[in-house]
Amino acid sequence: MILHIDTTENSKILVSLEKNGKITSQKFASAKYAQGEKLLALVDKILNDNNLSIKVLEKIIINNI
Repeated sequence: MILHIDTTENSKILVSLEKNGKITSQKFASAKYAQGEKLLALVDKILNDNNLSIKVLEKIIINNI
């Protein structure tokens, strides 16, 4: 399982889970300010909604360019 974090847009955060090359779940949050605080909550939510632990993640890919 791969966790993708995309913060390329100033006003939005995208978090998604990938399994076997396919996106299985996505969560969005508006985040013009306080992206760090919202990001942690979003990661926690996507993992909990999919009954997963952070321990199952093989890697985390971050896109913030």
